[in-house]
Amino acid sequence: NPQTVPVQSVAQLTAYLKARPGKVAYGSGNATGRIATELYRSATGFEALYVPYTGVPTAIADLIAGRIQFMVADATYGLAQVRAGKVRALAVTTAHRLSSAPEIPTMAEAGIAGYDIAAWFATFLPAGAPADIVATRTSWCNSAMTNERARDFLRPLGAQPFPGSPTSLASFVQSETEKWGKVVRFAGIQPE
Repeated sequence: NPQTVPVQSVAQLTAYLKARPGKVAYGSGNATGRIATELYRSATGFEALYVPYTGVPTAIADLIAGRIQFMVADATYGLAQVRAGKVRALAVTTAHRLSSAPEIPTMAEAGIAGYDIAAWFATFLPAGAPADIVATRTSWCNSAMTNERARDFLRPLGAQPFPGSPTSLASFVQSETEKWGKVVRFAGIQPE
């Protein structure tokens, strides 16, 4: 929130947080926002108070109101508030800039080497689903994700289509589980 935290960059935010250990609050309304912040914290070593929310819109409302000072938010919710001038975007968490907001640097460009996190979704079927149904569902999903109308719909939301196969999805899920498991253990996050 530019009204409560006078910074213009990730480097300035990091310095601000380190100068106020445990005195600044951040929130998240989903697991991705929490994990993204914990990855940032593990890379920089700041200490801040975590405030959990039941959803991103509620967390953003408290960010705007000044009850929390920073957060990592989904582009779907955050970009609208950035464009309205209510919050300041310092970086995106993905490896590449968003096509819907190319002016916002990535965390890596902002000085946090190797930082890359994105929320994602996929279609899953029950284990042992018939091969013809798996093939049909895969074809349908890939077709939908590569359709220009779908891309035009997803782009303003900050979403990028990522078509693939059941094998590539299984590999991706395994990789994500290992990658983020390390951050979860660092943060001491317990199952609820």
